[in-house]
Amino acid sequence: MNSTSVRVLRRAIPTYPQAEAEELPMFAENRVHQRTSGRPYPNRVVLKTLRAEKVDREYEIICLENEFLKIEILPEIGGRIFSALDKTTGYDFFYKQSVIKPALIGALGNWISGGVEFNWPYHHRPSTFMPVDYEIQHGEDGAVTVWLSEHDPIERMKGMVGIRLAPGEAIFETRVQVCNRTPLTRSFLWWENAAVPVNENYQIFFPKDVSYVNFHYHRSVGTWPKNSGTYNGIRLGEDIDIQQHANTKSPTSYFSAASQYDFFGGYDHGKECGVVHVANHHVSPGKKLFTWAYNQLSQTWERALTDTDGEYAELMAGSYTDNQPDFAWLKPYETKKFSQFWYPIHKIGAPTYANTQCALNLDQEHARLSILSTRAFEGANIRLTSEDKCILDIQRDLSPAEALELRIEKPIHPEALKIEVLTKEGNRIAFYQTTPKVAEEIPEPWTDLPGPSYFHSAQELHLAGTHVDQYRSPKDLPEVYWETALKRDPDYAPALIDLGALRYKQGCFREAREQLEHARDVLTRHNGNPCNGQIFYTLGLVLKALGETDSAYDTFYKASWDEAMRSKALTQISSIDGIRCEYDRMLEHAEAALDHASDNPLATSLTILADLKTGRIKRARQRIDIALQKDPLHWMVRYLRTLAEGDDVTTFVNTLKSSPSQTSLDLAFELLGAGFLNEAKDLLEALPEGADPMVYYTVAGIELELGKNRAAESAIARGEAVNDPQTYPFRLEEMAILEAVIGHNPQQTAKAQYYLGCLLYDKCRYDEAAFHWEQSKSLNDGFAPIHRNLAVAYFSHLDRKLEVLPLLHKALACAPGDEQLTYEIAYVMTKLGLPPSERLQFLKSHVDPTKTIRDDLILEWARAHNQAVDPQGALALLNVYNFVPCEGGEHAVVEQYMFSHHMMGRI
Repeated sequence: MNSTSVRVLRRAIPTYPQAEAEELPMFAENRVHQRTSGRPYPNRVVLKTLRAEKVDREYEIICLENEFLKIEILPEIGGRIFSALDKTTGYDFFYKQSVIKPALIGALGNWISGGVEFNWPYHHRPSTFMPVDYEIQHGEDGAVTVWLSEHDPIERMKGMVGIRLAPGEAIFETRVQVCNRTPLTRSFLWWENAAVPVNENYQIFFPKDVSYVNFHYHRSVGTWPKNSGTYNGIRLGEDIDIQQHANTKSPTSYFSAASQYDFFGGYDHGKECGVVHVANHHVSPGKKLFTWAYNQLSQTWERALTDTDGEYAELMAGSYTDNQPDFAWLKPYETKKFSQFWYPIHKIGAPTYANTQCALNLDQEHARLSILSTRAFEGANIRLTSEDKCILDIQRDLSPAEALELRIEKPIHPEALKIEVLTKEGNRIAFYQTTPKVAEEIPEPWTDLPGPSYFHSAQELHLAGTHVDQYRSPKDLPEVYWETALKRDPDYAPALIDLGALRYKQGCFREAREQLEHARDVLTRHNGNPCNGQIFYTLGLVLKALGETDSAYDTFYKASWDEAMRSKALTQISSIDGIRCEYDRMLEHAEAALDHASDNPLATSLTILADLKTGRIKRARQRIDIALQKDPLHWMVRYLRTLAEGDDVTTFVNTLKSSPSQTSLDLAFELLGAGFLNEAKDLLEALPEGADPMVYYTVAGIELELGKNRAAESAIARGEAVNDPQTYPFRLEEMAILEAVIGHNPQQTAKAQYYLGCLLYDKCRYDEAAFHWEQSKSLNDGFAPIHRNLAVAYFSHLDRKLEVLPLLHKALACAPGDEQLTYEIAYVMTKLGLPPSERLQFLKSHVDPTKTIRDDLILEWARAHNQAVDPQGALALLNVYNFVPCEGGEHAVVEQYMFSHHMMGRI
């Protein structure tokens, strides 16, 4: 039997180096990214691009190959598919880059075009330019699956995709597992973003039942495939066939309306090659084209993203989503599993129908039926009927290597057709039947969500707040709607519960308890056993965070009466058993949790921990093997395998490629949450030098818990010595650690105070954040970020704007030449209304326009010239500087350029 081959190799690819990420924390609370929140915290952000040089850099590449396909994967850059070759035709059915040229499109800055990008929990994925972990799995059928996994850098949920290629098949599968490994419900989406090479011969095909398309957030709606009038604010013309790529002249997106079919894709009529995507439309309804199209902006982005590889568009396939933004929910410890499929086609035209076994095209104009299969079928039966009359009934071999073309000799009725393809044994390969077209009502575009005053009832307000929360709004706050709901009805339990959960996320545990106990009292006023146990589960989390584990235990048990809450509640109960060192009960409860949700990742780990703790090593190893068959990159289970085998923990740590510090902290806090202090400490201490500061502070917190004060002080000193963390603290557990560390030695923890302030600011606790930054400043007045962060808080939330510029100037004095601080000073000077002459003087004394690569600094400088009625000075800057703006920031450049010319015409 043939088998799929897999190789891991290193290859040099011409690369424009990525710029260093900014060291200052970027809170950016209202930043918009792809029409949802682009808030980057706790991660560092790249704000500039480097174009001065191009170097050959080696990358690790995983190459999957069989008789028909060759797929290359880049684990160092988000695990994206770098290329996919149809060996039959020599056609790269995804856009293949010859260069790595990052531009500012990703949520954290860097992003590259080409191949297939896997986007979650929102689009574009925050970790799109970060390394992922991988594991190669060989199947008994000769197939190979390359698993790529991460804990996402925003909320630490686990996303994993397995790229599977089987022998003898010209199709590959993406097997997806997305897991909410946190105790709270979170929203998510999954979009596979395939770049395709386009030209004026390229066609996008949606199924025949699609009659209209939507823009982002349903803000515009247009008919498909022929469109007239205005779409996304752009006048298209009359009766324009927008499925032909040449007919879209300005950048835009087309999201398919709901379809009863599972396929879509693109086809190059010039090269007679294309690509098909297939997925269960009940789970994966999203079908989208994005194009840069054909205008000046298109050319700008082509230059920004590639050197010589030309135009591309994006075919995007969404699971649990059909728009951007459009989010579904992942419940605590829930895992969703689903698959998508991609394959190349040739010589058949744009398909009329496709599934995972074949694509077929009924070309009525030329009276032919073309079929291309994804694997070989000997003696397949092909039947075509029209108005119940047999038009074709023939046996032919089908192969991925060669398209089958059949001539249609008899007349057919276009709305009364059936096509059926069967194996020689009678199993159905494909079935397509036309149905009479029914006029479909085109929906109205969506409008902005109104403010709270628009809504009349508590229920309407609660649902509006839920929408804001679920869709991760960059401009609205869900609590504004929920608090207004409670003004209308103080006993409205859904708003009380969601507000309590929000306060828990913010670490405001006492306020959360007040809201949730109020909700509990309302719900149990006439019935001690509500239908939904959500109130008890959420209250249990709050009580556990407050250290009231006995009350939390009882409350979680009450939550477990509800089937929907049972697994997650029993998981929390099992963790408390671990804290109590009651390992047999811990095992009992974790196994019960798995009975109700077999993929619960934390319950899986707790069963193994309980077995290890009670000496049942053989059974623990059996559990480990089973767990890693289901999820080969379950890092807690892999760590527990290290402990079960007595292997070196350092060796385990060295296998982590995706943010080793943060992944290790994820595991450590799960261990600490179940009382396994030494196991957590051993893991963190195995990390190499240069780990994030929270690693050392967490070790210190564990040492304090163990009564080892001297060891704790040593760990604190290591945390204080870190100057440039890759990730800032954001977890509730980190808040508790920092509070403990500061409480132990408030005079030697200036950095800990600083980090706690950052965490609290991220939780919208601005007064407390400022308090800790002020404490930190009193201990270390020479640390620039403290002054800058205080300036951010004073300016944005605390109404102390007159103190902002002195603080920023002090920060710049502590860190001379810091361009982010320079930009922020110029920005604040503008916002405070300082004369343009002062801003010009400041910028001239701090920025060299021939050396900076910060677009925003040049734009602030040009704005100051324009506001000083000096358009020539603005143009002198704008005309010599090479802008590479972030996506969506192009207009800021044009604005100053046009302003300058308009002013010159007036003076």
